[in-house]
Amino acid sequence: FVPRVTQLDAIDLDTEYENTIEGNLRKCLAHFSPDHQLHNYLPEIQCLIRFYVWKGTLWNRFSSIGQSLLGIHYGRNTRIGPIIVGTIYTLGPYVIERRNIFWKLTNYFVKEPRASHIASKIPWRKIEAIINFSKLLNLVVFLYEGKYPSLLARIFKWRHYPDDEEAVREVSYEYMVREMLWNSFAELLTAVIPLVDISWLFRCWKRKERQRILDSNSCAECEEEIILPTKAECGHFFCHYCLSANTKKNLDYICPICSRKTT
Repeated sequence: FVPRVTQLDAIDLDTEYENTIEGNLRKCLAHFSPDHQLHNYLPEIQCLIRFYVWKGTLWNRFSSIGQSLLGIHYGRNTRIGPIIVGTIYTLGPYVIERRNIFWKLTNYFVKEPRASHIASKIPWRKIEAIINFSKLLNLVVFLYEGKYPSLLARIFKWRHYPDDEEAVREVSYEYMVREMLWNSFAELLTAVIPLVDISWLFRCWKRKERQRILDSNSCAECEEEIILPTKAECGHFFCHYCLSANTKKNLDYICPICSRKTT
């Protein structure tokens, strides 16, 4: 028995591996000019890389990169499955990338004027929608029965098996507990932070900071040596210009130190 999460994780690992290879390939080609010939043969290079990956994994070991990391493999009773999956995996993206060239070759070799007309009438979007819906339906069925995680595996009845049949499955909930605690803490912060008066906290911090750095000869506003000392109603001293300018500009001016209204 192979757990459902292990089968899905293997697919995710394979996808990440493909994205890593494609990203590294594009980084290598980025050093060439955009009009270099290598950019024109990028689909062919990707197809060749997919072929070597398929040959070294599914064909030789009956398991992909992700499956090997998780200790599972496909059934080894037939070679038809790896051949079909390898053909689709290797040639599928290449045919889609070069479909315009294939249509031109078809029109060139097939001397039938209706061929291009028939090709243009194929509802590609509907076909893609049907395939996506089939994948979604297969995922729902897989979550129920746990046998075929992908649509191709269901079509060809290709199941997963553990590498070690006698291995005891050890279930650990440590990661799940950490995730639940973190999610609960995040939800608590989301609910509490909007209730906290951030401006009040900022004023308290600013008041303590100012009280620490100010002395009796410093202005409460500009924090410089007082020029024409003026005492406010709260008892703190300001420069005459600082106090008069701020009180005229803002009738509700508050003292930066004690946060009391000052006139």
